[in-house]
Amino acid sequence: RFDQLASGLIQQVVVPDSASAPRAPSRLSLRYQNVGAISNRGWEAQATWRAGPLALSGAWSTVDSRVRSTAAGYTGDLQPGDRMLDVPASTIAGSATWLAAAWSLSVTATRAADWVDYDRLALATAYTGFKRAAAPLYGADLRGYWREYPGNTMLSASFTLRLSKGLGLRLSGENLLDYQRGEPDNVTILPGRSVSSGLRLAW
Repeated sequence: RFDQLASGLIQQVVVPDSASAPRAPSRLSLRYQNVGAISNRGWEAQATWRAGPLALSGAWSTVDSRVRSTAAGYTGDLQPGDRMLDVPASTIAGSATWLAAAWSLSVTATRAADWVDYDRLALATAYTGFKRAAAPLYGADLRGYWREYPGNTMLSASFTLRLSKGLGLRLSGENLLDYQRGEPDNVTILPGRSVSSGLRLAW
């Protein structure tokens, strides 16, 4: 169980460009600002079980990360009581490994779920050809572009085979379910399914 209070955290905040007109700024810029205090409360647990050649392990965590207070001079979109952006509410991971005399197989699944981030597709559309007076796109206006992300399950596996003394074959695969979108937002493209193989020689 953990219960912590983090202060002095920095966020990149969108602000009107100082060279623009104050009432209807034509340009925006980014500035680092102190957010304030963030409370993080949750649970973490992990377990391992072995029986002969089989080994199972798992880990689970949950966190409620919220803005406790904002710093003086902060002009971003976060307000006290808000969930902190980009922090998954839960994370779970599990792996199964089989160790035989001449070979081994391991499969791992991980999932981070339920976080809040910007709808970056909508933001990109809004930033293209908008009128500043109608859509300032900074400060509290950005709250309208928040959205929840459910998360994806990522699956990986590896297989090793001893061919002879000192010589081994290894096969491994990452992102076997081939998820490329949805983490951490709706514009980032993750590396797709990848499978690799190789020989290992030791003497």
